[in-house]
Amino acid sequence: MSSIREVRHLQIPLRCIISATNNFDRKNLIGWGGFGLVYKGQSEQFGTIAVKRLNNKTASGQGELEFMKEIALLSAYEHENLVSLIRFCDEEGEKILVYKHESNGSLDKVLESKDLDWIRRLRICLDAAKGLKYLHDDVGTQHRVLHCDIKSSNILLDENWKAKISDFGLSKIGPANVKHTFIICNACGTPGYIDPEYHETGILTQKSDVYSFGVVLFEVLCGRQGVRRHGDHHEFLFKLVESHYPLGTLNVIIDLDLLKQMKPTSKDTFSTIAYQCLERRREDRPTMSQVVEQLQKALDYQVTASSGLWQTAALHLGLSTSKGNMITPPRSELIKNIVNTVSERLISSSGNRDVIGMKTRMQELKSQLQVGFGGVLMVGIHGTWGSGKSTLASAIYDEVHHKFEGSCFVQNVGGQSRMCGMKTLQEKIVSNVLNLRESVVLGSIGEGKSMMESRLRETSALIVLDDVDHLSHLKLLAGSKDWFGEGSRIIITTRDKNLLEAHNMDVLYDVRPLNREEDLELFCLHAFGANRPVKDYKKLSKNMVSKFGGHPFALKRFGAILRGKDMREWMRTSARLEDATVDEILELFRTIDSWLGF
Repeated sequence: MSSIREVRHLQIPLRCIISATNNFDRKNLIGWGGFGLVYKGQSEQFGTIAVKRLNNKTASGQGELEFMKEIALLSAYEHENLVSLIRFCDEEGEKILVYKHESNGSLDKVLESKDLDWIRRLRICLDAAKGLKYLHDDVGTQHRVLHCDIKSSNILLDENWKAKISDFGLSKIGPANVKHTFIICNACGTPGYIDPEYHETGILTQKSDVYSFGVVLFEVLCGRQGVRRHGDHHEFLFKLVESHYPLGTLNVIIDLDLLKQMKPTSKDTFSTIAYQCLERRREDRPTMSQVVEQLQKALDYQVTASSGLWQTAALHLGLSTSKGNMITPPRSELIKNIVNTVSERLISSSGNRDVIGMKTRMQELKSQLQVGFGGVLMVGIHGTWGSGKSTLASAIYDEVHHKFEGSCFVQNVGGQSRMCGMKTLQEKIVSNVLNLRESVVLGSIGEGKSMMESRLRETSALIVLDDVDHLSHLKLLAGSKDWFGEGSRIIITTRDKNLLEAHNMDVLYDVRPLNREEDLELFCLHAFGANRPVKDYKKLSKNMVSKFGGHPFALKRFGAILRGKDMREWMRTSARLEDATVDEILELFRTIDSWLGF
């Protein structure tokens, strides 16, 4: 385990924390637990932060051990579905951990929220499962990690509802080359989530985490807490599940509004893997890799079945659906055809149409970029999914990249990093910026970081890192302004504003939604090649804008899909869309995006 000396670079002075929290003002208190109190703070260097302050009564012994363990784990391991430790303080008797603030709080607080629809719940579970899988299987060849206290209150949600596992004070680290088992004397975990075999034998394994995660899955499925208090006794959700699941009466304990949203295949796939996590014998429980696989299927089934959207999309595009009403999961040939067709139509209907409604925004951003002036600027563009932030960055790039000695536009950094790895992205940036005839080949991420730091500092570069979703990506691709030559401009787009604040942007630009006239113009340019509706299509065009206004991506997509179609097909499409919510349709496009690599 790391000593304080080994992680000294992460220390922050107590005065900075006092300033950020207004001297631990009670108004900034956002949470509490056995460890101590958690405050929200504002830091000049890191933006909005969460400050966990160790209770003085537990500042020695077990509390200090948990403090050091959290620092050791989070300084050694980084993953988009683990909380990010920014700094810590061990000064004047205070032991404090500083994290990036996750603005949607902990999962337990929103379990009963009507705003948390089934698709979003599926994504949260998949995120958390990936984080736990990373701890179990992917932290490296030398170690494995058990969390030991998985529960909904230890799963935090950022502003985009991405789930992140937190609270590693009870975690256990062990070598990867031996059977991963611990004999524990002290109590470990939280009642209602504890593996019954561990409770009986004191033997703790990865499957103990799997059991706890199964309880969380049923919390999310049912829309209720894992433990409810009724007078002097507690009602445990796992006991209700054990009573109802074998009898096929699980629907009785699922929130009715949630149940109405669930497609049968999605619900059945989800509940099956969740119940397997709760098997009494740990040997019968799945691994987290298997859990991730099944949760992905549950999400795919929900997305593809929602209002028959995949089949509707295929019909819009004139593709064959000869397999009848049966729509296979997203990896079918039908989905590939949809993706390829939409991609081709988007490319043919794009160009400068994409920047309609963004002329003012482009001028605003260009004035802040100060192209042609000295210094190095990092510019952050923040916006929700489909808001046009990538379009804006792309338009700026196309207009000014020739004014730099080298340039590179990296699409979908988050998605590409998961598919290809960060090393591939580093190779692309170095090769493009230096205008190399042959692509550079790197031995490791560390080598890539060193090469970027040493080779790019003599070059005036324009680099766009599009759709970044984790701070570690920025550290590896644009760690510091010192990496780049005089006059360089680094543009970063993201849905996570806190990420930009943590990386000390020189310019922070929020993409404003389009107004109704701009929405109509954008749609018409993709549907008709003109900035106004063609005669007889005015009402139908306005109906589309009324439904998808504020979502440029959806307007462009449907404009491209309907381009060249006759009135009957327009009316047919409009009728089909009446039964589908905007969220369902946007989810369809997000899935297509994952195939296209946007």
